[in-house]
Parts: sequence; C-alpha cells; structure tokens
Amino acid sequence: MNRRTKLILLTAAGAALLAQSMKAATTAYNPDDLLLGVRATSGTGASQDYVINLGQASQFDPNGSSVVTLNVGNFYIDLANVFGTDWFSRTDLLWSVSGTPGNLAGVGSDPAKLLYATRADQAGGTDNPWPQASSTSQGTTASKMLSFASGYSNLNSTANSSVGLIQNTSDSNSYASFQPGGVNTGATTAFGSGSQFVGGIEATPSTALDLFRIPAINGGAVTDIGDFAFQAQGGGVFSLIFKPDSMEAIPEPSTWALISVGAAIGILLRRRASR
Repeated sequence: MNRRTKLILLTAAGAALLAQSMKAATTAYNPDDLLLGVRATSGTGASQDYVINLGQASQFDPNGSSVVTLNVGNFYIDLANVFGTDWFSRTDLLWSVSGTPGNLAGVGSDPAKLLYATRADQAGGTDNPWPQASSTSQGTTASKMLSFASGYSNLNSTANSSVGLIQNTSDSNSYASFQPGGVNTGATTAFGSGSQFVGGIEATPSTALDLFRIPAINGGAVTDIGDFAFQAQGGGVFSLIFKPDSMEAIPEPSTWALISVGAAIGILLRRRASR
C-alpha cells in the first residue's frame, strides 16, 4: 500500500470518526427534571417544537448568590434552524419551563404532586405566583407533565445539543399538545390543569420567566425559585441563564446605568440652581 492510499484511508477514517462523534445522543428524563419547551403559534416552525432537559429542579437554588449560565449546548442554532434567525424577537414564539416529581412518589424534598411552572416575569421583580390546587387536581396535572416527559425520552437529540430535541407538534405527547389549545389540554390552560394555569405558563423569548414551586394545598406555600432568560451574546449566539430569586431585587446593569445617569443629571441641576 503506497503513501497516497494510506493517506486517503486515514482521512476517510478520520471523517468517519468525526461524523460518529457528531451523531445525536439519546435523550433521557428523570422525575423532577425541568423541561424547557418552545413552540410557534404561526409562521416558520409552527409544525415543530423544541424541548431541552434542564436537569433536576433541586439544582436551582432560590438563595443562590450568582447568575448561572446553563450548559445545554448550542441550542440557539437549533432554534434558528427550526424557527428562523429572528426567533428571539418573534411575538408568535412562546417558551416555558415545567416539571414534577410525579403523582405517586416524591424526589428529595419535593413531594408527589408538586408542580413547577413558569410565568412571565413581572416588572420590578414583583411575584405573580400560580395558585395552588387540591392534591387530586395537581396529581392529574402531574400525570400530564409526565406524559409530556415521555414524549421527550429515549429519542435522538440534535447534533447541537445533547439535551435538545426537535418534535413534530402532531406527535402524541408533543410540547404543543399540552399548551393552551393543544389536544392534551384545554383551550385556555396548560397541562389540563383546570383553572390553575389559565392563560398558559409561557411568554415570548425576549421575556424572562419566573419559575414557581407549587405544592398542593396544605403542602406549604408557593415559592419563587428564580428567573430563566435567554441572553444575547452577539452574532446570533445566545446563552440560557438562571437568576436566583435572592438576586431579583438587584437591578440589571442597564438599570444601574440609568440610575447613574439620573443621579448625575440631578447633581448638575442642583449645582446650576445654586449659582
């Protein structure tokens, strides 16, 4: 075998290994994992959903002292491929985060029938928590969330994110099917939750989401865990971040800038008035 033939074979072998390394992973779900879902109500990508497994709810500490950037791969490439490069600014694109330990057994400190669900973040960090429901009602909702999880499990992830999955909205347990108007829920509520999640648990991609921990009635108070948000890095690159509830009262850098400008203007006006 001459050198040229060897080089061709080695190059082909390297290409094969590279292709194999880029193959999709198999998606997995464990009770009390949080699933992020994205769907389009019209336009580009309206026939598909995108779902990411964020991992166990317990990792998101409401008393944390720093913003966390989640390691979920290049999800923004998938979102651009499915929903277009303008996905972040679209008003007909919606996203949410939800999860549950299930309706039969608890996980860690989370009892059975506990629910996690998001709501659009309110201006000024004011909480707008979801109401609690009876153990029976939340058990039904938890079952729906587990059905959604079954539609995510044991499938091929994308090449851009080992925890990202592209679904068809027509799939039996797709993300869209459990959102308002979907075949597995009601016209105005998410996960068949009756009056608990009326209006849905979603917001547009440019809106941050509060994550609420919701025990059934008599199981303790609803708590705000913190915010999830897509953060632009420039050049079409985005990160997914989590800000603990303990930090929600801290103004964003842009807000601090406005406060500084306002203070400077106030000082200038006082100086002029004293002349």
